[in-house]
Amino acid sequence: MEVEWRRGRVISVEPWSQGCSLCQVEISGASELALAYHDLVGRPEAGDRVWLNTTAVTLGLGTGGHHLVAWTESGSENRLDGPGHLMKLRYTPLQGRVLAAEEPDSPWRRPFEEAFDLGGRPVLNLSLHSQLAPVCLAAHLLTGGAARVTFVMTDGAALPLPLSRLAGRLKAEGWLDRTVTTGHAFGGDLETITLHSGLQAAARVCRADFIVAGPGPGTAGTGTALGHTGLEQGETVNAAAALGGRPVAIPRLSFQDSRPSHYGVSHHSLTALGVVALAPALIAVPELEPWQLSLVLQQLGQARGMERHQLYLVGSGLPLRETIEKLDEIGWRTMGRRAADVPEAVSACLAAVAVALWVEGSGAGHMTCPGGI
Repeated sequence: MEVEWRRGRVISVEPWSQGCSLCQVEISGASELALAYHDLVGRPEAGDRVWLNTTAVTLGLGTGGHHLVAWTESGSENRLDGPGHLMKLRYTPLQGRVLAAEEPDSPWRRPFEEAFDLGGRPVLNLSLHSQLAPVCLAAHLLTGGAARVTFVMTDGAALPLPLSRLAGRLKAEGWLDRTVTTGHAFGGDLETITLHSGLQAAARVCRADFIVAGPGPGTAGTGTALGHTGLEQGETVNAAAALGGRPVAIPRLSFQDSRPSHYGVSHHSLTALGVVALAPALIAVPELEPWQLSLVLQQLGQARGMERHQLYLVGSGLPLRETIEKLDEIGWRTMGRRAADVPEAVSACLAAVAVALWVEGSGAGHMTCPGGI
């Protein structure tokens, strides 16, 4: 593995999210941007000398856009003054200590010592981090603001939760209650060792009405069937089912993408749900134009392995217009597009929440359940 390191000097600092700062840094006479995660490197200050990981920006990769601060003068004297014994980013130069919710010294330890089963509770499985916003908003709107939503973030994409300004905005709006970071992901309200214990924490510690599981920002792919991080949606389906939950899988849906493999239902979703997800999931298909619905049903029906899942067609009656307006108000984007430009992507999230409510017995008169695919 190759890493490009460069030295720089911090010119100015502004907040990016809780736990992260955006720094303007002078590098060889040029002004460039870098992110600094406080838990790893402290809080940079103007004038600080810093070391930067500049690899992704230099290569022009999607994980670029900003350099990453790896060391700061102000952060070099950080001390271990908190609890916990679990290391994340283990055996790397940036490994750091967190208090895992499952640890013996954790105030949340007791629920993890008891027998656990989700008892049929629905778990909404994301294929993209951007789906988190319409899911949280839909839960808020469809329950009159009564829903407690917990986001269980996997380590399949970005590892630091503070990279997600979206999660912070959702909490500020009151649409998202708690966050749990699992595996090597870090920065959530609760830290857990595995995805399975993360789901347990969401149910037992956070007492979530809606558990939403999926990646942080970003994705990596190679243009091959199995070489992309979107496959982890199938793993979250398996984890939810293994714990006695009812996975509700949200497909990546778009009619705006010019790439054939992402038109209609993305091949990422078809592979994750048809190949990797060995447990049955509920898949909601929203109200669409007739030709769009025909294409989506054809794609789902012809894909390998999809017969194990249960398809739900969700009719009219969902607050699509209000959801789109509120998403546009907070500047939401998915794959660079506004909510108004991809109503099908928003509708897919609304439909999934409606299915989750239906499974819980809260009622949804606009549901039709035609059986299998």
